[in-house]
Amino acid sequence: MSFHDVTFGPKPIRQPHPQIWVGGDADAALRRAARLADGWCPWLTMPAQLPARLDFLRAQPGFGDRPFEVCYSLAMLSIGAEHVPTNDPNAYYGQSAEQVIDQCGTLVDLGVTITSVMPPPLTDLDAYLDHVRWVADEVIPQVG
Repeated sequence: MSFHDVTFGPKPIRQPHPQIWVGGDADAALRRAARLADGWCPWLTMPAQLPARLDFLRAQPGFGDRPFEVCYSLAMLSIGAEHVPTNDPNAYYGQSAEQVIDQCGTLVDLGVTITSVMPPPLTDLDAYLDHVRWVADEVIPQVG
């Protein structure tokens, strides 16, 4: 496919093209990620399955030796588990900073390179900013 007299702006900062990410858990998605992408976002892959799925991805033709990111949300660790409140006044969404830091370490051990800390249910912008500050002050310095 080719195009003529087409412009695109703004130009991507990252060269030669913007990052390409593939999401999904099917073998076809992993093959596509290995061949074309800069990163993979699993959707329903459970934590214990990540190492095997990453081995499969890295074994695919076209993967080569290049930087590759794996994004997995901390929220995925809670699928099927109850959220239990704690008595820690600094805890958000039932988790202390130490619990979040430990979970980040677990994900790193499984091959994850990027994660997110989901905010609790919030009612306004100030509450969201408080959550972001909590992550920035209490979590990121310990894992970043």
